[in-house]
Amino acid sequence: MSRPAPAPSTRARVLAGALTGLVLGLVAWCVLAAFVVDGAPVGADLMRGLAGSLGFGVLGGLVAGRRPRLPLGWLMLAAGVSTAVSSSLDALAYWALGRGDGDLAEAAYWFAGWTWAPGYLLPVTLVLLLFPDGRPPSRRWRAVVPLSWTVVVMATAGWALTPYDRQDFPPPPAFADAEPLLAVPGAELLLTAALPLFLVCAAASVASVVVRWRGAEPGSHERDQLSWLVLAAGVLAGLLAFALVTPGAGPGVIAVAFLAVPLALTVAVLRRGLWQLDLVLDRSLVYGGLTFAVVLVYAGLVWLAGIFTGSVGPDLRVAAVIAAAVATAPLRDRLQLGVNRLLYGDRDDPEAAMARLADRLDAATHPADVLPAVAEGVVRTLRVPWAEVETSRGARGAAGTPSGPAVDVPLHYQGREVGTMRVAPRAGESGLGARELAVLERLARQAAVAAHAAALSEDLVRSRERLVLSREEERRRLRRDLHDDLGPTLAATAMKLESTRDLVARDPEAAVAALDVAAERLRASVAGVRRIVDDLRPPSLDGLGLAGALQEQLDQFGDSVDLCLDVRVPDELLRTLPAAVDVAAYRIASEAVTNAVRHARPTRVDVVLEVVDDELALTVTDDGTGMPAHVRAGVGLESVHHRAAEVGGTCAIHTRPGAGTVLAARLPLETP
Repeated sequence: MSRPAPAPSTRARVLAGALTGLVLGLVAWCVLAAFVVDGAPVGADLMRGLAGSLGFGVLGGLVAGRRPRLPLGWLMLAAGVSTAVSSSLDALAYWALGRGDGDLAEAAYWFAGWTWAPGYLLPVTLVLLLFPDGRPPSRRWRAVVPLSWTVVVMATAGWALTPYDRQDFPPPPAFADAEPLLAVPGAELLLTAALPLFLVCAAASVASVVVRWRGAEPGSHERDQLSWLVLAAGVLAGLLAFALVTPGAGPGVIAVAFLAVPLALTVAVLRRGLWQLDLVLDRSLVYGGLTFAVVLVYAGLVWLAGIFTGSVGPDLRVAAVIAAAVATAPLRDRLQLGVNRLLYGDRDDPEAAMARLADRLDAATHPADVLPAVAEGVVRTLRVPWAEVETSRGARGAAGTPSGPAVDVPLHYQGREVGTMRVAPRAGESGLGARELAVLERLARQAAVAAHAAALSEDLVRSRERLVLSREEERRRLRRDLHDDLGPTLAATAMKLESTRDLVARDPEAAVAALDVAAERLRASVAGVRRIVDDLRPPSLDGLGLAGALQEQLDQFGDSVDLCLDVRVPDELLRTLPAAVDVAAYRIASEAVTNAVRHARPTRVDVVLEVVDDELALTVTDDGTGMPAHVRAGVGLESVHHRAAEVGGTCAIHTRPGAGTVLAARLPLETP
């Protein structure tokens, strides 16, 4: 019975484990050779080889075994195998040379001379480009992938085929007379072409990390992964700078420095729920940059001192350190500003924050996109994990992922609260700092305008929907009244008149009775037509005008309440009011007075009509009990607001429990 073939993931783990075991075996041979083989790599060369082999080989094997579908682990493993093979072959070359086996020594030296290239080129190009998900940041970066592979192949082939006397680094004395197994004249052109291409690919890979960082949501898993890589790069730069000024500790420090990047890559890929590193990165990047600047200035001063004095003693070194520290001190503020912009966005530059938010609002092409655009602008501007904008009407727009309790910032427009902005602080922070709050206050002003505009847009959409519904309901009512009431009545009357014509000659009395019935039906039909017309528009408006119609409406309430109508609008203007404004003012005043008399128990109600700022101002004031603080608007109050909005006007109701109510409506004198 044959055994089932292992699953692809199992084969991948076996392969990753085998390659990792190979790396460990080669590393063990390099360590052993350092003690027993004359000329084998020791010191800094050995430490660099071990760090690259163990860092990328062992940790890359772990990533490849745990995440076999992710190219990143296999690239790391390939870099580790490359470094381990090159270092072990170098040691093998000296071992064979000591045993007198010149052919094996030259072959091993030749293989060691080019197998190291992938180990140094892959991490700087493809590993950075494909970190952390195994894909370039976007389609625009895809061309860098084949270009990077081309650089790796060209550089490796160039080192393999270029004669030793054409290479940048001549062979050591022990292999001065050695010849490469394969030497192609002119192959050095591959190295010449590969160098600028490598610099382009390396710069593009570093830029891709920056692009990913700026595009990642604060607090997201991808942001945390990139934080590990950035922190490792800072550690690498700091340790290399330290090794430069302390030659005695150089090899060990360099080895630790080379382990930082693969260790960070491994932790970032395999660990979920990473620690939040923004605060650590802030300090690390600032002081790492300062350290690098100090070392750079120190090295320059020591170099100049060596030129002018011939030797640099301890006193000059101490003076150089002090001078470098003093010279780079003003750089700290600029570094802090740059790091803050990277980590915290534009909190230190409110004008830039406002400009970014304005750009996002300009890009919102639909009213429904306004609130999400505001939230997205806050997230991008302040580098916070989550933001939400909610209007007082309940509309919402959010961006990012919520994390912990949020900070509420009220949105005020023309003295009224129109919504709330909620912002979640960055992970690891209990709240927002004074600078973030100050920027939020300024952003809230633009957000308030946007929230108010969104609410108006929503009201407009709802008003249009209600207008269409009202129009269709009115049409259906008219059709029902005409078809079910007036139509049958007129048809029956017509039939009655036709039958009466036959009675005129033979039975005049019956004909007269039938005519009376027909006349009664016609009178009922006329009354029905008048009722339909009255429902379309109050007839008193056409007969008495707005002022007379309102007075007639007030007179219907009798003497139980003191009702006073004060018209301060010229008669000529009242007669020329648009029909829609005429009806809206009449309906609003009637509804307001009816509500006041029925529910507020007033002793006096004043209705005032006047012209204010080229608008018809209608004010209804009563001295009744007022409305409760949390009363829910009924059909009457909603109707008042809708009638004002339908003609492009506004309506506001101010009330105080026990102190009466004031309804103030503004209606345009000209409708669009």
